[in-house]
Amino acid sequence: YYDYNTTKAALVGLTRNLAKELGPQGIRVNLVAGGLLEKTDASSLTTPEVFGFVADGTPLRKTTTVNDFAEACVYFAARASDAVTGQSLSIDGGLTMP
Repeated sequence: YYDYNTTKAALVGLTRNLAKELGPQGIRVNLVAGGLLEKTDASSLTTPEVFGFVADGTPLRKTTTVNDFAEACVYFAARASDAVTGQSLSIDGGLTMP
């Protein structure tokens, strides 16, 4: 699991560094971090029991859908996020809240 955690931390660092570097040119850089998405090619072998376990562990008591993830991406593309850069947004129903 160390490789996953290290990679995730590197993506957060890269996002923040690129935001700082590209911000003066008006370019915003953000990270949309998806959890276990129901159902994708990557999660096609995940059993309903696992999805249920994950859902039970989230404050929203649901798993994340591809549409949930896409809506977050739409937010970052919209004018509503014009003042947002260097951020990591976890789309996971609150599973990984700090």
